[in-house]
Amino acid sequence: MRVATSPFEQILLGPQSDIQLRTYYESLRSYMQTEQSSWLPHWSQLARFNLPRSSRFNPINQPDQGQRKDYDIVDNCATLALRTCSAGMMGGMSSPSREWFKVQPEDDELRELSEVQDYCEHGADQVRNAFLKSNVYPTLVNAYRDMALYGTQAFSVVEDREDDIRCFPYPIGSYMVAGDSALRITLILRIVNMTAAQIVADYPRENISSQVLSYFDSPSGGQKETWWPVVQVIHPNTYYGSLAHKFKRWVSVHYELNTYAVEKGEGKLLRRSGFNENPIICSRWDITGENFYGNSPGMDCLGDVMGLQLLQKRKSEAVDKMVKPPMIASPAMANQKMSILPGDITYGDMKDGSMGFKPAFEMKFDIEHVLEDIREHHDRIEDAYYKKLFLMISESDRRQVTAEEIRAKQEEKMLVLGPVLERSNNELFKPLIQRTWNILRRKGKIPAPPEVLRGKTPGFHFESILAQAQRMLKIASLDRWNNFVSSQIAVDPSAGDLMNRDEMNREYGEDLSVPPKCMNSDEDIQKIREQRMKTQQAQQIAANAKNLAPAVAALGQTAGGGAPDLSGISKAIGQPG
Repeated sequence: MRVATSPFEQILLGPQSDIQLRTYYESLRSYMQTEQSSWLPHWSQLARFNLPRSSRFNPINQPDQGQRKDYDIVDNCATLALRTCSAGMMGGMSSPSREWFKVQPEDDELRELSEVQDYCEHGADQVRNAFLKSNVYPTLVNAYRDMALYGTQAFSVVEDREDDIRCFPYPIGSYMVAGDSALRITLILRIVNMTAAQIVADYPRENISSQVLSYFDSPSGGQKETWWPVVQVIHPNTYYGSLAHKFKRWVSVHYELNTYAVEKGEGKLLRRSGFNENPIICSRWDITGENFYGNSPGMDCLGDVMGLQLLQKRKSEAVDKMVKPPMIASPAMANQKMSILPGDITYGDMKDGSMGFKPAFEMKFDIEHVLEDIREHHDRIEDAYYKKLFLMISESDRRQVTAEEIRAKQEEKMLVLGPVLERSNNELFKPLIQRTWNILRRKGKIPAPPEVLRGKTPGFHFESILAQAQRMLKIASLDRWNNFVSSQIAVDPSAGDLMNRDEMNREYGEDLSVPPKCMNSDEDIQKIREQRMKTQQAQQIAANAKNLAPAVAALGQTAGGGAPDLSGISKAIGQPG
């Protein structure tokens, strides 16, 4: 057994004290909170003016609070635009109504083997079924929303007995992240609130503090539902292989955030466990430099969103002053009834020919200028959240939209959304599918791979609208080339010798996302052609025999009793007599 080289490794490899590990993780939490603190005010403003109920900036407080939180929102344009953005990304990138990913090896030769195609298609179907059974798709909608608003989203994927997998979304503010030198998120520390009943159900009783147990064992039923903060830390087990077998490639630690328990010497860890692969799915809209937290469209338009609320308030105040202006009255009317309601009468004092009850000032407000300013704010906010791009077809004022126009608009959308879609492929979809694939393999729902795939990881290819747009351009090129070559064949048949129609047809089908099982392999194509050739030969022989029959009958007749007349046979086989 090798000697530990770091303080943390000494804790893990030596006498594993829960107090030592808890102290280590609490120090880590304190540092990560300090590092994250500069982001919290910005996220808080984003939540206040867009989605007030989407955050958890003080996770230690009791959750499940239903008080109203949208007092800062007068105009909900940003909320609706964000909803359209998340729904548009869901429909364009990972719609459950279509096959938005496929599994196939990177090697072209292996990809065309029928056994490999069957294995990959079966595995992909199992992953899709697991997504449909579980809460993956609702979680993805929340993920797109948080990416567009906060720039960062995170959730974990764990094994589930009933649905195979289960996702746990993390509200912004309830977790902290860090990563490796490649900017992949490899460490997450979060605080989750659990009731006393949940803690006792999920963790060994001997690891739970006496304070939580006293609430659970209380004769008062309500005590069992008291909330307690629990810390979870997930990070790589960089010492995999040198530790006891219970440790896996990824370490997961749970402990109570309960200072009272520590003071009484009860600072045990609730659970020390692990994962075979990274369960954290953390993706960013965009990042700057070495930042682990991302930038977002919500950050880009926050000034417009806040300014829009002020404009709406000022417009409402101006209209209110015009409809119900502040009034000025004579002191003699102090004890009289005064009203500005339509049809009501106020008896005022006349002095020097002037009314004793009148508006304090004349309100002349050009509301059209404010409405135009509000519309400009709406446009900028909707542009920031790509609302017009996602709704460009349904909101088009043209009744007749051609397929070419739709294709051009789709390409325009791809030009704008391309970078975030590519980042999502690497940070969101690939880890999610890989994690689900591995869980299903361990459950036996995906069998062992064929011999040719042993030791090789299947590749995951995504059918996002970006990839589809790129393939549509490729298909258009194939169409133009096919039409050009066909026109040349009419002049010179040898022009078709250049075209490999088998490869062209296969490429065309793959670009149209035709399932591999719908296309024959090269071996099957060869068998079909051999059988067709045999059938054609048999038909040719039968046709020749029919043509030879009259000539054979003529063999018995000779010209003038001389040699047999073979001219009929010669004519039947196309030879000169």
